[in-house]
Amino acid sequence: MRLSQKRLFGVLIVLLIVSMACSMFGGEKTETESNPDKDSEYLDEEYRSEGGGFSIRKAKGYEFNDVIGIVNMIAPGGNDQVGPGIMVLGGLTIKGTTNDDLMTKVGVDSGELEVKNPKKIKIAGVDAISADISGNYEGQDIKGKLAVAMVTDEQQFTIMGFSPADKWKDVSPVYDAVLGSVSFFEPDPEAGLTMEEDWEILPEKGIPAEDSGESELPVSPEYEIPTARPGEIRQWAVSARASSQYGNPDWAASRATGAPDVFDCGDDTNAWASYYSDTVEWIELTYETPVTPTEINIYQSYNPSQVVEVLMTATDGSKYIAWEGYPEEVENCPDLMAISLELTKKIMVNKVRITIDQRVLGWGWNEIDAVELVGTNGSGSTSSSSGAVQPTEKASSSTGSSSLATGKPAPTNYTGWMAGKNYQGYANVEIGETKESELDKLIGLKGKKSTENWKPRPDHKDTYIYEFGSTMKVYIGVLTDGVVYKKSIMPVDVYSKDFKLDTVTRANYEKLDAAYKKDKVIYYADMANLLKSPGFIRESYEADGVVKTMYQWYAPNGDKMSGFFLDGALTGMAGLVFIPAE
Repeated sequence: MRLSQKRLFGVLIVLLIVSMACSMFGGEKTETESNPDKDSEYLDEEYRSEGGGFSIRKAKGYEFNDVIGIVNMIAPGGNDQVGPGIMVLGGLTIKGTTNDDLMTKVGVDSGELEVKNPKKIKIAGVDAISADISGNYEGQDIKGKLAVAMVTDEQQFTIMGFSPADKWKDVSPVYDAVLGSVSFFEPDPEAGLTMEEDWEILPEKGIPAEDSGESELPVSPEYEIPTARPGEIRQWAVSARASSQYGNPDWAASRATGAPDVFDCGDDTNAWASYYSDTVEWIELTYETPVTPTEINIYQSYNPSQVVEVLMTATDGSKYIAWEGYPEEVENCPDLMAISLELTKKIMVNKVRITIDQRVLGWGWNEIDAVELVGTNGSGSTSSSSGAVQPTEKASSSTGSSSLATGKPAPTNYTGWMAGKNYQGYANVEIGETKESELDKLIGLKGKKSTENWKPRPDHKDTYIYEFGSTMKVYIGVLTDGVVYKKSIMPVDVYSKDFKLDTVTRANYEKLDAAYKKDKVIYYADMANLLKSPGFIRESYEADGVVKTMYQWYAPNGDKMSGFFLDGALTGMAGLVFIPAE
């Protein structure tokens, strides 16, 4: 078993993200400058981090280490817990992530460290945010600085300097000198990863026969993997790459190729694991035969499920989101996350990229053993001139052909605070329909425009914030055409305390779970009718032509049930969650 590598810098990153999401920064932009005389005093030779997408000059006399885009420089006599040290990290992140999404996903204890005096700066000509940090870490007073920058819409950069408070005056000029030496370029996500060759001869990871629809690999009886139906192709990945990996060959990205070979819950060298245990990471799997996908099956062997996005890449390079969600507790380990797909457009997919967020639950490494891509050669798919991956029927107010179907619309029996004007106004904000000018009247409150300048998408115009009491806030995202595209209530652990349902039970969860396993879909109206409540709308937004909505239901004892629906249809196993009270 590996030791945890959680560091002080992980806490600092979380703190800065939260500060940014709360729009604390202000003031004028200032450019980072270099001073040649001072630089020669504090800096050594230039270093280029291919995986991080940046170059810097090393701090003179500091111990230096770079692991896949994460540079660590420790002063003589220091350590990586409290310094003195400077850390620089960069690379690719989730494209288009919003501050609202980060706030929803962070959920990590930030300790007693404080971020102060944030201000806008430029790093190598790129807009950035700098801040001071201070606090106490395991009895040691800490002082330092950090700065972050989105170099492009999917390339991130962070630099921080930290030390015991009484030594910061000596470290500060070194930090400033390193910051002034930064330059950027496009990162190489494969840098530092030794890709294994000759995949077809690996004894434990074979390749399915081309177009046969059947795997030549022996399958352990621990997993009941279905046999391909006529015209269906089932295949395992033949190669893989990742944002990072813990080792090679143990825990390497290549361990997620081939059929499942980890059958016990636990840390296992035969599954892929990222280098750090509390970061956002991704793994991309490549398949031999392009298919029009009908299923993606993710076999997670340790700490499932921290998957937040499943992205498909077609043979023409186009990308499609197959599933989005949040890290959630699941009942089984190992766990099979099964995603069923119904396409309205013929696409041929040969790559699947899975993103995990290991910051939220605090469990450590989410290890992935194998990923199966199931589909057809495309001849049986339905074509359409628009849309990509989405359910073929809208189901937010009507049921489909499922074993739970009642033929009834979703209930509207709101009670207590949720029956009041404010929440009802929020519930009646329609994604893609409600206009910006209608919001205040509909919600019954005066909204405030966010002061953030972050644009989660090119056509984002404004975010309106509504105060629902002292602890709850509503965020409404509006496009340049004045139409709402997103709404959410935060923080994620706050809800109406008078919303308590006796129907939120393990028995009802198991009934829903059984229905999903049989039908591969649960419609919102059917779940709401079973639970006898419309549920609490945590978040709803439009992406790729699909409206994605998270509903939650709460029990008097603190148990919680949630469903993540795409146009009213829950089509991924991880979209149905039951979380018992602590």
